[in-house]
Amino acid sequence: VTVTYNKTDNTDDGHVKTANVVIMVTHDVIERIEASWTGASEYYIGDQIKKGEITLQAVYKTYDASGNTSSKSTTIRPNYFTIEPETIKADGINNITVTYGKMTTVAQVKGYGPKALTVTYSGDKSIVVGGKVDDKKIKVEMLYTNGKTKKIDIKNCTVTGLDVNIAGPVEVTVQYLGYFARFTVTGIAKAPEKISAKYNGEELSV
Repeated sequence: VTVTYNKTDNTDDGHVKTANVVIMVTHDVIERIEASWTGASEYYIGDQIKKGEITLQAVYKTYDASGNTSSKSTTIRPNYFTIEPETIKADGINNITVTYGKMTTVAQVKGYGPKALTVTYSGDKSIVVGGKVDDKKIKVEMLYTNGKTKKIDIKNCTVTGLDVNIAGPVEVTVQYLGYFARFTVTGIAKAPEKISAKYNGEELSV
């Protein structure tokens, strides 16, 4: 900053006097951002990631009036940063890119994937040929890599073998996300319960 003194009458030589003054300004500069996941939720493949469970810290370098530097950090609210991808893509650690302004970092979020499909049937397993397996009595569950199971709506599955067209074992197959589970019912052959006869010819005499 240049300071000028115009009152020449008050100077020792009658000339305008100037001086340069250096003023130190305190300011903060973001050096980096750091992201971490709280692990509050159990995520499965396809689940939406809650941004509120990702903590983003901005690390600043602070300059004081004397030119000394120090570091400090502050938390950035979720509505000020973006994440990509926004859903869990893989079983295990998912690397999520967190962006704040022009700065990016990575948060690691754990997800769980499917391990095996299980199916049980509570309906009648002996079905007369021509009948059908009751799909409303089929219970489907997916076992995940964390050992937990989630119920799967049968409407979201591909089911084959519901129609019982033969006598003997009939295999029913349930498919979901490339996983298969099977159970067997028995086809029972149709059997006559009674017979009846009727004569449609002319009347006869002994």
